[in-house]
Amino acid sequence: MKTFKSIFIVFILSLVVTNTVWADKKNYPAKLGELKKIRMIEGEKAIQSVMKLHLGAKITLEDAIVAEYKGDNGKKAIIWASMSETSKTAENLIRRMNKKMPSSNMYRNFKSIKINGCKIYSVDGMGMKNYYFGKNKWNYWLAVNTANSRAVLNDFMGNLTGCKNSE
Repeated sequence: MKTFKSIFIVFILSLVVTNTVWADKKNYPAKLGELKKIRMIEGEKAIQSVMKLHLGAKITLEDAIVAEYKGDNGKKAIIWASMSETSKTAENLIRRMNKKMPSSNMYRNFKSIKINGCKIYSVDGMGMKNYYFGKNKWNYWLAVNTANSRAVLNDFMGNLTGCKNSE
């Protein structure tokens, strides 16, 4: 019985560590730049929110988080984070987006930047600066409409283990 308890505890801890490293709530702090977090949804509601963005594309998600931030004068940021079943599946989703971006009517100025080992793609569209990238099983999309969207991105990246920004 003692062995079973030990195995069970190790199993639960490994699940928690594996699935929360990138989606840990500390990754979505109370403030990003001058913006304050006003709402965060997780699980099925967040998955549905992410799926709406993909306009009926066939994707399967294991988990998701959506965090909304607001500031003065209508400034805002939204983070959509989604977890795929495998890292490879998550990478494929990023590839699919990258393939579609250059010909998109909704987004323009497609480019990539690198922040401490994380390749981040950026596009302008929907009145916002949009950044997206993948890390392990998680994909992130950050939409920002502040004058200094890069500062908000840097702040968010500073909360992700392995993506600390030294700029």
